[in-house]
Amino acid sequence: MTKRPITFRLSSRHLILVSPFFKAALEGGWKEGSAINGEFQIDAEDWDVVALALVLNIIHGHHRRVPKQLPIELLTKVAAVVDYYQTHEIMRHWSMVWLEALGASNKATVGFKSGSKASRFCLLTISLGLKTCSRKLSSTSG
Repeated sequence: MTKRPITFRLSSRHLILVSPFFKAALEGGWKEGSAINGEFQIDAEDWDVVALALVLNIIHGHHRRVPKQLPIELLTKVAAVVDYYQTHEIMRHWSMVWLEALGASNKATVGFKSGSKASRFCLLTISLGLKTCSRKLSSTSG
């Protein structure tokens, strides 16, 4: 089964402003940085389409298209996109909203000593650029 390509029409200015990855790709001499008929093309493979679309909607200010809650599986996929494209700053607010909705606010880390819940929470917070987890966990272990 061949996957059909999915195309997003995006603002290069928005992408360059929020992501060192896109800045390098579009301004740094990469092949993707060459415009054809005034348009750039960047290929992105193997991403979850919904996760990628959520990140791109936030970058472009389409906040009405962004749900206030995400299942942890989708949030994990979003975190991978955020980390890869280095969009932590623009995603910070939504990351906190989603983690709070999961019941994984900073308050929820108190009492985590080890285990899969703590590990998953740590991975998500670090991937989303919210680097408070490791300090909280190390201060509660013992």
